[in-house]
Amino acid sequence: MTTMILLELALLGVRNFQQITRLEFSPGLNFIQGANGSGKTTLRDVILSSFFGQTPEQSHTLIHGSSRSTCQAAITFQIKNGDVYRLAKDFVKDIAILSKHDSAIQKFIPIEKRRENVLRWFQQQCGGLPGHRISYYFSLDRSRLPSSRLEHNLSQQAESSPASGGLIDQISSETEVEYSKPGDPSAKQKRLQELKSIADKAEELFQLEEQLSDAQSRVGALKRKLADLKKADQELEQIHEKGETFTGLEMTADQLQEFTEEFEEKLRERNREYQTLEEDRSVLEHQLSLIPTDPIYKNKLFIAGAVTTVLSFGIGLFVTLPGFYQHLYLLGLLVGLGLMVTPVIVDMHWHSRKKLLEDKLHGKLKNTELLEARFRRENLKFFDLLKKTNTDSVEAFKEKIKAYDFLSGSRQRLLEERERLLEGKEPQSLQTEYDEKLVLIQELNQKIKRYQGIPADLPSLREEIRILEKEVASAPGGRQHALRQSESIRQAAPSQQSKTSPNLNNGHHNSIHELLQDPLVNQTQLFNTAREIFKKVSLGTYLDLTLDESSRISLIPNGSPTPIPLEALSHGTLDQVFLSIYLGLLLNLGPDHPFLLLLDDPLVTLDSKRQEIILEILRKISQKRQVILLSCMPYSSKEGEGQIRLP
Repeated sequence: MTTMILLELALLGVRNFQQITRLEFSPGLNFIQGANGSGKTTLRDVILSSFFGQTPEQSHTLIHGSSRSTCQAAITFQIKNGDVYRLAKDFVKDIAILSKHDSAIQKFIPIEKRRENVLRWFQQQCGGLPGHRISYYFSLDRSRLPSSRLEHNLSQQAESSPASGGLIDQISSETEVEYSKPGDPSAKQKRLQELKSIADKAEELFQLEEQLSDAQSRVGALKRKLADLKKADQELEQIHEKGETFTGLEMTADQLQEFTEEFEEKLRERNREYQTLEEDRSVLEHQLSLIPTDPIYKNKLFIAGAVTTVLSFGIGLFVTLPGFYQHLYLLGLLVGLGLMVTPVIVDMHWHSRKKLLEDKLHGKLKNTELLEARFRRENLKFFDLLKKTNTDSVEAFKEKIKAYDFLSGSRQRLLEERERLLEGKEPQSLQTEYDEKLVLIQELNQKIKRYQGIPADLPSLREEIRILEKEVASAPGGRQHALRQSESIRQAAPSQQSKTSPNLNNGHHNSIHELLQDPLVNQTQLFNTAREIFKKVSLGTYLDLTLDESSRISLIPNGSPTPIPLEALSHGTLDQVFLSIYLGLLLNLGPDHPFLLLLDDPLVTLDSKRQEIILEILRKISQKRQVILLSCMPYSSKEGEGQIRLP
């Protein structure tokens, strides 16, 4: 991406953002969704006023009435060369500080503190455009749409009542001659009836278009709600299926956690006792291993005694020794017996010691078994829980609790989201309302088609009727009076029309031509791009856009070769033409003007199908330019796109 990227916006004391609020953005398309009054327009105003500068009086509109001491914003952004900056703005003190991020020390270093220099630096980064032109190109809200501009003009006209000749100039020459005949008030009366009939139809058309706009907005919101409900129900079903594997976990996650911690404490105590028993058993086993295990007849001393005894007995039996030596055999016999008895006595001692050690070892083993049995008895509930949950260890059980806790949290979040979407209604009632609105839209479109060619300038039409009624009531008798009255109306029309009547050279038509004639892009290339976009957005209602030699735009309807000028179009179609040219302008702007795109609910007048088409075009724009779309409608984001919901 070769444009500027907004990384983070921090607010404190700005309108309804009284606490510190931080919003992080993705490089591509970002959705900021919130209800009316949640602060969407505030975010747009903060970004524009921080970057493009405002007078102190204008900045004070961002200050909350109850907190006039603190009103600050900090915008962290990255320019196209990769450098990261932070712009801190204090709206109360009218101070702006621009800082650059130093990657070596991981800090922002202030580089400029004068508001004028900060504004000049930023304009240089955006290709040298002045602030109001950058805002014109890269910020769009509903007020710039032709339908909104027309509503504003209509309200202004309703507050004043000067003479106007707007639609009188549209009367055919034949009727005008008849109207100018001297002493023929019937012609005026006839024309008055014609104008009243046109005014009634224009009023009906206006009401139908308002109903259509409301129905399309509601259908779009219902479609998204139903889609989100379906997705939530599918995820709840998946959670239910996964939850069936968590048998035995009827307690809450907190109760399970507390239960597990108690068991682990008892387990640690048991392990300490078990370790003591194991150490004692190891000592006893070592002492047992030191006791000789060879049989006594293999003892060397015993063998020597036996040999001595046998030899002594044999000598005494078969050899006769003289004198004193005859007693030696008896001495040898005693020595041999002594040698044999000594090992026997030692062996008896070892046998007795072995029996004592084995009894102690058996006691230790018995204590170990008793310890295990007592532990299992005292924690029988926990072992039953392990069995029910098909886990064989505390670690596996804890992992299962984590998974169960996550699943429960996801289920609760989905249930809350579902309740928010339903707003106390049943899903079937939403589907029924959606189907009814679709039928209503079809009926309204069919009705609107019958009003094709009816002028939309209702206030000017009513003003002409008022003037004509006054003339008919006064019933002038001379031709010169009629001509003077007609001429005065014509002379009054251009000046009043330039002030109040939204025609081709003013109001919503002018905004469309202003975009088309923008000096930053090639007009032919821009128009061709806008044509392709409009063909998609019109959904086949119109085949093409045309541009004549005087740069007047007309539309080619499907099924008719006759072009329809802009002044004969409905409000919704004018919005589609405007958005097509505006998006075409953005697609043709080069990297020399790298500012991000800020959109404040510009799609609210479109139905859901057209909104999806515009969103895909915005995704194409977001590949080269960051896009931030603020809306009261919950658009579905794709992977990698930012999604922020304001409370």
